[in-house]
Amino acid sequence: MSHKETNHSDSLPDIFHLLLDFTKLSLRSPQTDFVMVKKDIPSPMQALTLVPFAELCLKFIIEFYSKGICDPLVMRYNCPTPSIWMNAATAFMSISRVGIPIARENLDKFKSFWLPFITIVDKFLFCKNRNKKPLNADERKRFEFVDCQFIELIRIEILPHAASLPWEFMQKVIEILNKASIITLDPNDTLASDLCEQRTDLCKVSFDALLSLSQTQVPGEILDIVDDKKNGKLPQSLGAHAISSLLVRCKQVINGYARDEQNNGRLPLLSHRVFEVISVLRAISALIEGLTTQPENVIESLYDKLVEIYPSVVQMVPCCKNSADVQLAVMITLNSYQTLLNLKNNPVQIVVT
Repeated sequence: MSHKETNHSDSLPDIFHLLLDFTKLSLRSPQTDFVMVKKDIPSPMQALTLVPFAELCLKFIIEFYSKGICDPLVMRYNCPTPSIWMNAATAFMSISRVGIPIARENLDKFKSFWLPFITIVDKFLFCKNRNKKPLNADERKRFEFVDCQFIELIRIEILPHAASLPWEFMQKVIEILNKASIITLDPNDTLASDLCEQRTDLCKVSFDALLSLSQTQVPGEILDIVDDKKNGKLPQSLGAHAISSLLVRCKQVINGYARDEQNNGRLPLLSHRVFEVISVLRAISALIEGLTTQPENVIESLYDKLVEIYPSVVQMVPCCKNSADVQLAVMITLNSYQTLLNLKNNPVQIVVT
């Protein structure tokens, strides 16, 4: 259906109502002079014709609504008022909670659903449009809460069924969770400092979502591209594999910052580099904190990776002189390693969820 206004635009609400009435035919057949329908007893006609027709009507409704909802989500801060994209986000999540279970149970019929769905989520969470004026603290928290709801939708409706969903789709999901765990800021964004503060809760819920994959086995497709396979070490879970890849990125960011900070002497690095390393350090702390609720096998799968990053965090100590925020982030991260040691030495204290 076109996004432009047409002569039939006024009749769209009536069409929606009619389609919704048609979807009810899957639950009860209409009474006619030719077919008598007994209560609570489905007729042969209902199974052969009405149910497929009702399912098709429901699919049409979702497609119509999604086309109207996606534009405000992609535009986000370019919408005339925040209420437009916030209402669109609420509607999108409500429809998704109904539509995703249907798509999971009928994978063959909904092959074209998954990638467009996750693409819209990606464009919404990492919208390139910027607010025309700085956000106050209440607005940042309110908007961040909406972002966290999208991650919760993924964690509840998608991640428990990761093993049965299309692998290309799951790769995109993990990519989004990784990006949300470490906020990489645009160096041309004058409001970058606001965004750095805005995304701390998003980082935590994204790590929690990745850790919820700890009991999901890695599909066979990914084992062919895992470097550890060459060394005879296969990842134990999809979550462990995703976080391990993320920790490699964390180590690269920290080492790059420490090297450039030392080479620059007294000249501070650009602000986006400072915010990036702060976000990475916060991500490591959030991951260690999240491990406190995980079983011992999950801790074992990530323990060595976190230990490998420790020397990189330590080398940040002499690189903090130009930024009090970096200094605080380094201190918090180093202190969090005490929690990691306690988890390793006292596994009986871990609560399995």
